[in-house]
Amino acid sequence: MVIRPLTEKEGKNTEKKNVEELELTTSEGRIEQIRIVVSSYQSNNSLCVGMFSLEDGYPSPCGNLTIDLPGEVPEYCAYIDTDNIPESEDFLTKNAIAEFTGLEKKWGNVSYPLYLFEPERLRELCPEGMKKYDAEKGINQKQNEMNKCR
Repeated sequence: MVIRPLTEKEGKNTEKKNVEELELTTSEGRIEQIRIVVSSYQSNNSLCVGMFSLEDGYPSPCGNLTIDLPGEVPEYCAYIDTDNIPESEDFLTKNAIAEFTGLEKKWGNVSYPLYLFEPERLRELCPEGMKKYDAEKGINQKQNEMNKCR
């Protein structure tokens, strides 16, 4: 599957939207419009980055870029599901969404790379999801405390 931003020539609506739409080419060769959706995993409150298809005008889940693995994960970091979405690493770096940290976690027979996500880019792609993620992690409160110390 290949994921890339839509261009105006390809029919992307030219009106300004709150959430950026991306184009996904499935392994079957179908092209779908998708949105990135940010949330957190219940098991450890780590970052969850999902994809929703906009086919037929209604959003429906079509997979997660990230995977829920046990253990602590730093803020704005997540393990990437390269097992189910092999193109995910290339997609993340090309669209300036995340960078590889150099760390991996082996689970079963698969190694999952840990990526540091760009918070501002995620806020562009999913503003409401990032507000909830930041609130759950207490990130705004931490930043305010750091600013008071300066």
